[in-house]
Amino acid sequence: MLKIRKMLVVALLFGSFSGLVWAEEKNEEKILPFVEGQQPPEAEDGYSWCLITEPAVYKEVKKEVLISPATYYTEKIPPVYETREEQIMVSPEKRRAVYVPAEYKTETVQKLVSEKSFTYEVIPPQWEWVDETVEVSPETKEPIAAVDTYKVNRETIQVAPMRREMVKVKCVKGKDCYAVAECKAKNKTLDVEQLEQKGEETEKMIPATKATVRVRKLLKEAETRKVEIPAQYETIEKQVLVKPAEIKYEPIPAKFTTITKLVMVEPEKEKKVEIPAKYGEVAERVLESPAKMYWKHARVAAPDRVTCLIDKYKSFPCAALSVQ
Repeated sequence: MLKIRKMLVVALLFGSFSGLVWAEEKNEEKILPFVEGQQPPEAEDGYSWCLITEPAVYKEVKKEVLISPATYYTEKIPPVYETREEQIMVSPEKRRAVYVPAEYKTETVQKLVSEKSFTYEVIPPQWEWVDETVEVSPETKEPIAAVDTYKVNRETIQVAPMRREMVKVKCVKGKDCYAVAECKAKNKTLDVEQLEQKGEETEKMIPATKATVRVRKLLKEAETRKVEIPAQYETIEKQVLVKPAEIKYEPIPAKFTTITKLVMVEPEKEKKVEIPAKYGEVAERVLESPAKMYWKHARVAAPDRVTCLIDKYKSFPCAALSVQ
């Protein structure tokens, strides 16, 4: 856009105003900063304010950028096998039981028939017959019962007391009538014994009774005597154990055989493969100095013809003096 603008300004200058001549003196140049919406001061005769536009300056810089980051992948390494021979046990070691009978020998020995023992002999007691007077019954006292003396008296006693009773009497026909009748008391005469004299109890002596009897008297008591009976033996022949029966164990060796099998020597592995990062160079435009605009005070050859070129800032663009 900036180049098109410059070309347009140059066409206007050289096509429409071919007779315009610029005259500049370096010692008379004045520069004012450009402020949007603010006009420069009024120019002197033979001078004009030119709006100078300096485009932004860029430079090309090359830098290294990351195209793809570093990464990795896992590679599986299969296990390694090899064929080997190996001995395996077909049957384990065993032991077989063998019976060994007992060993005997014949010996002459004394056999005990009966052990030593004891018996007891009883010696009976010794007696003699003698005459003795013995008491058959001892002397005793026989009690005599006491006899009481009674006399008989006649007494009258009342059997039934006097009383009153209701007695049925004759009355009007068809009705029962009662009257109170008085009954006399009833008495009875009895013979009653009364103690006249109480009797006293006495005793009667009965002498002892004796008799002569023939009795057996002990002279010596019975005795028990211990008698020893010696042990009895007899000579016999018998089988004597020399060595008892036993069970011996004979070893039976284990049996082996050789087999061929596939054995893993190395297990499956995982290998990490690194992929380095990739970098590349790219060109980049970097702003060295930004675009700027300012007013420049310059002399013109024909100021009366410049009025037709004054822009919105009331000044001649001065395209010929613009910084290329």
